[in-house]
Amino acid sequence: MKKNKVLLSAVGEPEEVEICFLASYLREKGYMVKISTPIIKEDDDTVDKDYIDDIVNYRPDFLGLCINEPTKKYGYKLLDVFHDRLPNTTLFIGGAAVLNYSCEILSELEYIDYAIEREAEITTFELLECLNCDGDPSGVKGLTYRNHDGEIIMNEQATLIPDLDILPFPSRDLIVQHKLKQAYLSTSRGCYMNCSFCIIPEYWKGGETRGWRGRSIKKVVDEMEEINRDLGIINFSIADGSFEIPTLDRGVKLAEEILRRDLKIFFMLDLRADMYKKATDNYLGLLKKAGLVGVFAGIEAGNDDDLKLYNKGVTVDDSRKLLDDLEKNDINYHMGFINFNPYSTYDKLYENMEFMNQYNLLGGFGHLSKLHLSKGAGLYEATKKDGLLEDAKYDEAIGYRFADERIGNLYEFLENYFLEKRKMFGNIFEPLSRYKCFLTVFFNYYDGDEHIPAKLLVQEFVNYIDAFILDLNKKNYSCYSKLLNMSQTTNDRNLFAGIIDDELNHQYLTEMMSKMQNKRYSLIRSLIKLNPEYLSKVLL
Repeated sequence: MKKNKVLLSAVGEPEEVEICFLASYLREKGYMVKISTPIIKEDDDTVDKDYIDDIVNYRPDFLGLCINEPTKKYGYKLLDVFHDRLPNTTLFIGGAAVLNYSCEILSELEYIDYAIEREAEITTFELLECLNCDGDPSGVKGLTYRNHDGEIIMNEQATLIPDLDILPFPSRDLIVQHKLKQAYLSTSRGCYMNCSFCIIPEYWKGGETRGWRGRSIKKVVDEMEEINRDLGIINFSIADGSFEIPTLDRGVKLAEEILRRDLKIFFMLDLRADMYKKATDNYLGLLKKAGLVGVFAGIEAGNDDDLKLYNKGVTVDDSRKLLDDLEKNDINYHMGFINFNPYSTYDKLYENMEFMNQYNLLGGFGHLSKLHLSKGAGLYEATKKDGLLEDAKYDEAIGYRFADERIGNLYEFLENYFLEKRKMFGNIFEPLSRYKCFLTVFFNYYDGDEHIPAKLLVQEFVNYIDAFILDLNKKNYSCYSKLLNMSQTTNDRNLFAGIIDDELNHQYLTEMMSKMQNKRYSLIRSLIKLNPEYLSKVLL
């Protein structure tokens, strides 16, 4: 009898699109697939009991877990539980955190049967078919496995799916499971760029082929329309590396197709800093008209030396131009930024600080951002060559030393000091600028005069967020500039703490957090009183 019950899970985003694509693909091939993801609370690695019980009761023949970098420790804890509770289930893993570690993982964790590197659909299907006929997995490309002699074998890389349009739309079980109000979209795989901190080009690689593959815009908008019609979702987050790759024409076609179908939907996407060089004057305006409410801007640094280190191929002037264009078009943005890296100097940190201050990034604690190394990325190899790398096991974050020990001491202090603050005031450290995107949806979705009272309430809350960000930006600028000055001559942690406590003390953070929560709850109560439907569409 064919074993066909498959459980797919992931640890990371509420809706991990990779396993949603894989689920649809396997269902199309005749497998019974259940998707389930755990609820992870910040700073709490306790395993979600309801999630585990649900999976155990399903009793899958095969269980696949997608493991990503930020939450990989939690992922391996789940695998321990699955091994204990489901001893007869075949376990396989995949995801970005498995790339370049599959042999090590199978050596350390003997209960994991298979590891899949990179694109999962064809490799997983061929593996399941192979296991169902007692075949030889040596012919399954993209697979790492343990043979009958206990030897770990890594097969050759799989060939990429040349046309992503052949894939069925990803399953949307997780929207229902977690009652999400936003859908994640993947409209492409890979990247033509080669940022030195990123493994996306390496992850979406097949054999010797590296590059970018995109779904047709018609298919993308078909999917958006289907999700909107069947699930009532109006918020979409496009989870591509950068949407203007390979050309801006892709964005124009997306906007025109949404407008042609008269879809009342809203979306966020990623853009590179040099986008404006290829864009027409009305490019952002067209996207906004189609529903663009927010941009994740890959800025990364406020100085040209770090941008060269990151191999971004852009300048600080490019970044300013993009951000200024977004502001001119009244489009919300949140920045990707890497303040600290192994080669940071005080001159570069000062330049970063002034840039962050200008664009209020310090109001989101942008100065705490640090380069995260991934095995296989260019900067991983550079730090290893320069003797700065503190390598790690498959389940550990990769560490490094700073070339300037004083900067390393300063970052270590900031990391430890604010770790405790995060536990108490987590929401303050979230990008409030990104939260404003959802409030913009409210203004655009409810456009009749009868909604004016509700809009005034939402605008009041937006004004409070803006004021809050400005105040935090001012205080962090004052603290951080003093810390940069002081840390050049001393490593006295008590003096460092005293500087921050003068401005961002416990009382201040408590009061600001309390005001934020009270205003949010007050807004929710008032909106429900006016019209309960308001909360069915908008993330608050």
